[in-house]
Amino acid sequence: MKIGDIDIKWQLILISILLVTLPVIMLGIMSYNSARQGILNNIIVTLKTQSSDWLVVTQAYYDLIEENKKAAGGRTRNIVTSQASGILKLINNHLRKDPTSVALKEPLLRARKYEKNMLLYGFAGREFNTYVENFDLAIKDMKKLITEASSIIGLDTKSVTAALKKYKKEMGVVKSGGRVEGAKNLVDGAVRVASDELELEFGKLADKLSEERLKELLSSTVIGETGYVYILDYKGNYVLSKERKMDRANIWYAEDSKGRFFIQDIIKKGQVLKEDKIDYDSYVWKDSGEKSARKKFVAVMHIPEKEWVVGVTIYPEDLLAKDFEDIKKEELKSLMAQQKIGKTGYVYIIDGQGEDEGRYILSKSRKDDGENVLLMKDYKGKRFIKQIIESAPNLKKDESGAMTYLWKDKDKRFPRLRAMAYVYFQPWNWIIGTSVYLDEFFEDINSIRNQIVLVCITAIMLGSTIAYFFTSAMTNTFKQLVSKMNSAAHGNLDIDMGDVKALNDKNEIGQLANAFKQMTENLRLTTFSKDYVDDIIGNMNDALLVIDSNERIKKVNNATCRLLGYTQNEILKHPLDDFFTPKFEGLKIFKNRIFQGEIISNLEIEFKSNTGNPILVSLNGALLKDSEGKDTSAILAARDIREHKKLLDDLSKTRKDLEEKIKKLEKGDKAMLFMIEDLNTISQDLRKARDKLEQKVIEVERSNKELDDFTYVVSHDLKEPLRGIAAFTGFLDDKYKSKLDGQAKHYIELIKKSADKMEVLIKDLLKLSRISRWKKPPENIELNKLLNEIKEDLFLRLKERKVDLKILKLPAIKYEKVRISQLFTNLITNAVKYNDKKNPQVEIGCEKSNDEKFKFYVKDNGKGIPEEYREKVFGLFQRLQPDDQKGTGAGLTICKKIVESHGGEIWVESETDKGSVFYFTVPKK
Repeated sequence: MKIGDIDIKWQLILISILLVTLPVIMLGIMSYNSARQGILNNIIVTLKTQSSDWLVVTQAYYDLIEENKKAAGGRTRNIVTSQASGILKLINNHLRKDPTSVALKEPLLRARKYEKNMLLYGFAGREFNTYVENFDLAIKDMKKLITEASSIIGLDTKSVTAALKKYKKEMGVVKSGGRVEGAKNLVDGAVRVASDELELEFGKLADKLSEERLKELLSSTVIGETGYVYILDYKGNYVLSKERKMDRANIWYAEDSKGRFFIQDIIKKGQVLKEDKIDYDSYVWKDSGEKSARKKFVAVMHIPEKEWVVGVTIYPEDLLAKDFEDIKKEELKSLMAQQKIGKTGYVYIIDGQGEDEGRYILSKSRKDDGENVLLMKDYKGKRFIKQIIESAPNLKKDESGAMTYLWKDKDKRFPRLRAMAYVYFQPWNWIIGTSVYLDEFFEDINSIRNQIVLVCITAIMLGSTIAYFFTSAMTNTFKQLVSKMNSAAHGNLDIDMGDVKALNDKNEIGQLANAFKQMTENLRLTTFSKDYVDDIIGNMNDALLVIDSNERIKKVNNATCRLLGYTQNEILKHPLDDFFTPKFEGLKIFKNRIFQGEIISNLEIEFKSNTGNPILVSLNGALLKDSEGKDTSAILAARDIREHKKLLDDLSKTRKDLEEKIKKLEKGDKAMLFMIEDLNTISQDLRKARDKLEQKVIEVERSNKELDDFTYVVSHDLKEPLRGIAAFTGFLDDKYKSKLDGQAKHYIELIKKSADKMEVLIKDLLKLSRISRWKKPPENIELNKLLNEIKEDLFLRLKERKVDLKILKLPAIKYEKVRISQLFTNLITNAVKYNDKKNPQVEIGCEKSNDEKFKFYVKDNGKGIPEEYREKVFGLFQRLQPDDQKGTGAGLTICKKIVESHGGEIWVESETDKGSVFYFTVPKK
């Protein structure tokens, strides 16, 4: 059919319809696209504005935190100075007064006191027994201190232990009544030597123990949460380290985080300080376990007499309010989380650098905080989070970035377009962004698109004219809306909608105008906003399970498979009961609770892995509803808390241990205060007693010196008159022998014998006095060679008595050659002189010695020494029998003085008729 065959009326109608409908359709499409693009641009600008606003707020919070840190740094110097002054005073008081050292020496002073009483009042009875008991208690107290120093503190106690053993041995004789002297001779020589040696060694130990207790007190001093006291010597060795773990370690070349030899600088700074002054230093340090280095402040002091540099150190940040920065950050995140952008928009924060790059700092509804989304992909496979992290640090100041991407929620059939804007906060490496689904802003404009189609159909039915006017009116309204949308997109939200004729109309154009008006008002009123993101379940660290109303599993994430050790196919459609341990009896109650609509929070239960092992988790659960509000399924989220539980148990145990230590320290501090008060009183008494004791010691030493001088002078001056007596007696005997009667001759013989005896006595006195007056440097001596020389000198005497002298293998020693020769000669001649056997035997040897002294002996087979004479034989002019004329009795006294003046001991062991053994010791030098 040709067009000419159609009635013109219908042709005009058809042409009118085409002419009207096509422009209307084109205008509708153009207006729709223009409005859509304007809304999109407006949303992007709004998101960027929101992100920039949050950047300003974040900067304000950062400035607040930094100001608080600066304030804490200002307080650090005052606090550390106060602590350092107290510690400096404590150390100086200890070194100058040291009441602890005086108190530690108190048992020795008690022992010396009762030693004197036992020697002075040597009588049997109640008083003497009381002295012995008190003396034994003092010895017991000294043993306790020595044990403490050795086993607890680890000090070397060999010398003081040996000195105490020697002292106990000498005092054992006194306690048994074998060595008690009268009022005119108060001090026994052997006891005095032993007690003086013990006093020297025990005093050294007390000083070391006192210093160790000072270190323990300083190491327990609490300065803030991480502050402590340390002491270094001038060479960089730790005298006192944190918690005593590095005592004696050298840290001279220790470097801080900037490569500075800060220990060397601190020691140099301390060495020039006066002992009552304090200087300061700081350095950057990173403790083990910390992510970054921090500034550390130290007060430096100097103890010249000990060559110590003392430091009191602390992190200034420790003086901030506890968790101040974390609290403020959390406050900022909570403020962001409370804001909304439309229906689906929200604010997010992602970590931009470091080990936690891509980790959610703030997520939608806070449920995914801490999860890493660096490798997350959109619907098209683009890693949009990684792109944001790479581009954000390159943004200029006050500049923001934006992007759109397709995202498909798991409960939706089709992907939807999302827009996001972001800014970069460099101090914290935060990427702060806003995001929203775009389709929520296109709902009204999509409705208008459908109305356009309806208008076109109506235009065909009602005519070109009606379609033309309707389309024109509709186009004018769209132009007004687009203009106002463009204005809003550029940040002008104060838009006047009064000139829009379609406003408040009930048709679609009016609805669009009303919706746009409502949107601009909402945008103006809404300063901050948030939204929930639930499209990253597949990358969650927590296990997620969805169960249907039949309690069968219909969906799981990757974390669930990793936790249980099954694949998704092995888990899906299986009953939930299959994955719980049999001992969990509350499973049925739990399922009833959740399907009754109750929200389950942090329920601790045990899953069962594919190997049958229990897995302790914290379970959260809630019902899921469909679009009609009906309960369809339940969602469960489980977090593995085995490591968390283990950590809590360890923390609980550590806290209990710490509380016990704090209680002990508190008790120790109180006890120390009471002890110091008592020690102050005791120290005053001890000081007076010590002064008196020192005066007595000086007097005794002066008396001993005067006695030695007197002995030397008297013996030396007696020689001259003795020579005269001997000469004149000889002259009488030679010239007048024939003129004298028998009685006179007998008297002259007696005078000659007395003079000879007196000469021998004077020689022995001179020998005795020279031992302490004249000393020569010790020299290395081969004893076997020396004894062979002595044997040759005594050859005639030994041959006359037929003595069998046996010399065993002897070690080399360091000694005065004259004295050791004199010692062996006296002991050998003594063994021969008092031997009543036909075949005298003498043996010289050295028994197995200890690490400090050789033990020599001279043994004979003579008549022996009765027990009551074994101590007396070493006394001056003491002989076994009063009528024994074989010697002066000074030989063994000389031996004793030689041995003791060289740091040794001498004693005798004997059996009657079986012989004697004289022992003496020589120190190894």
